[in-house]
Amino acid sequence: MSEHRDDPQVLDALGRAVPQVAPPASLRARVLDAATREPILPRDADAAPPASAAPSRTVPFPDRSQATLPVRQPASRWPWLVAAAAALIAVVTSLGWMSARGEIGRLQATIAGLQANAAALLNVRAEFDRERTERERAVAILNASDVHSAPLAGVAPATAARGRVYVSASRGVFFAAEGLPPLPAGRTYQLWTIVAGQPVSHGVFGLEADGRAQVLGQAPPGPVDAIAVTIEPAGGVPAPTGDKVLLGVPAN
Repeated sequence: MSEHRDDPQVLDALGRAVPQVAPPASLRARVLDAATREPILPRDADAAPPASAAPSRTVPFPDRSQATLPVRQPASRWPWLVAAAAALIAVVTSLGWMSARGEIGRLQATIAGLQANAAALLNVRAEFDRERTERERAVAILNASDVHSAPLAGVAPATAARGRVYVSASRGVFFAAEGLPPLPAGRTYQLWTIVAGQPVSHGVFGLEADGRAQVLGQAPPGPVDAIAVTIEPAGGVPAPTGDKVLLGVPAN
């Protein structure tokens, strides 16, 4: 609008838009009185307007040319930018959290698998150590200076079974057999030595897939009179009650 504020047509139109009101009669008297009492123009002769200058035109309304219209400031975009950034951060955080949860789940599954493998390896290691210990014990019995051996023959109806026992008073008893018939559920084989007419248990045992069996036991408390294998209830008994399947006498 600043480019039209000196346009005469605009000023004239603005002047006509203001209603014309006749001033009161007292106003003229006050204006004349003020003019005679104090000079309106400055006393400096240099500042006096030239005589030929035309009198200024009186405008019957306030000069609005210098009025400053409020300038409408553009709306700030910062709130929108902040809201958009917050939404983006929320989305990225959610995606990151979901991704992290997925990674954690995969890591947990991997750890569980590793733990299972480690447990299986420990079981294999324990079985290997047990078998190695048994072999070392068997070798120690077989190489003992006081070892005595006795063949065992099958007793009807297990006439195809056969075995051998190695007895060392200092190392223990080592028994090995083959051809033993499989047993029904709830039954087991039990190894005995007869010392001074009394049975001494050297443990129960099962069969391997090929019908073989081995037992390592404690040394008998005295000279062995006979060796037997019987069929007993699962878990064994303190004295033989079942049928004999193997029987032998150690050689002196």
